[in-house]
Formats: sequence, C-alpha cells, structure tokens
Amino acid sequence: MAIVAGPGGDPAVVRGARDAAGAAGLLPLVVAPTGAPPAEDLTVQRTFGAARSIEFDAILVAHAPEPGANDRGARDARSGAVAGGQPALDSRVVLLVNEAYRHAKPLAGRADSRALWAAAGVDPQAPGAFVETDAGQAVTALAEQLATHRVWERFPAAL
Repeated sequence: MAIVAGPGGDPAVVRGARDAAGAAGLLPLVVAPTGAPPAEDLTVQRTFGAARSIEFDAILVAHAPEPGANDRGARDARSGAVAGGQPALDSRVVLLVNEAYRHAKPLAGRADSRALWAAAGVDPQAPGAFVETDAGQAVTALAEQLATHRVWERFPAAL
C-alpha cells in the first residue's frame, strides 16, 4: 500500500498510517517527492518520479502535494491545476491516483486530498473511495476493501 506524503505535511500522520498499515498486515511504502525522509524515523521507499500505480494494491494520500521542483507538469499550467484558484498539484501524484482509480484499486485520502481527487477524476462517492480525517480509520477502510482485492463495483458492466 502506498502512503503519499507531500512536502510540508505532518510526519505524525504518515507515521500513524504506516503503523496502522503494519498492524493490519499490510506492507506500507512511503511515497514522497524525494528520497529525503520527512522525519528522522520515516524512510521513503519510492519517490513521486519512480512510483507507479501497478506497484500498489491501495493508496492512502496522507498529504496532497503541491508540484515539486522536478515535476515536469509544473511547467504546464494545465497539468494538475485545480479550479477555484487553489494551488496546482504534483502531476505525478495526480497520475498515480488517476491510474489506481481506473484500475479499481481502493483509495483513501484525508480531507485535504479532495482537490487532488478532483484533479485525478476520482468520484469521492465511488465504491472503494474513502475520505477520512484519521489515518488509522483510512487504513482500516482500505484493509477491509482489500479483502476483495479490487473494487469491481466501481465500474458496473453496461449491458
């Protein structure tokens, strides 16, 4: 399971998600803009530039990240832009979340991830999409959803 940790976010949230995921029997991988740890006791396993949705069975967005300095999409005003004058988002994370959603993987995000989900085309009311304020509750929701591996009911067959 990916734990997306944007710059400037609270490391305690990432730490709580990591610990809850481990307790639930999941393998948490912290995904951050660079390999530099967000806190002394946290290790980054993937960077935004190296992570792809095929590696993960579920994604938890601990912090919705603004574009990093090495985000090629940050050079294009259309990439990851959010309506309403909010800051743009890192285009690599928008892609990661969009692909996971289209691949029917469970997603969870904290309340501040709604702009990211909108940019990625995620319906927050869709099956297997959870918006939680507590990282532990989000991990619990993901773990329960992972029992079915994918969220096939997200895209019902058209007959």
